Amino acid sequence: NLLCLNHGIHLAVTDVLYKRRLEKKDSKEQSPNEKENKNKKSDKDEFDNDETEPQDLVILELRPNIQNAIDEVRNIIRIFRKSPTKNIVLQEYVQKEFHKKLNLLLDKGPDRSASESKVE
Repeated sequence: NLLCLNHGIHLAVTDVLYKRRLEKKDSKEQSPNEKENKNKKSDKDEFDNDETEPQDLVILELRPNIQNAIDEVRNIIRIFRKSPTKNIVLQEYVQKEFHKKLNLLLDKGPDRSASESKVE
């Protein structure tokens, strides 16, 4: 269960911090080895093919507007820290989910650059 939670957090962070770019492998450009392998494949029975075709490549690029994402998270934290009612509701959820009290911490001052370097 913890592994699933960590994986979900990883996917969410990756989705926020990175944009995905899909690159398709150009089938027209083939190396001589690939052409030779194709000829060998045609000699085999088509049902005995255990090899998989190369899939499209997913390239992750850091979003240029990462500062916007950091600012959004800080704004959300401020909302919960400034509103006792909202913070109580949040703490009830945290207590139920994690079985302990967790406080929101807002980075401020000169330490901001340290938190931004951690993100990168």
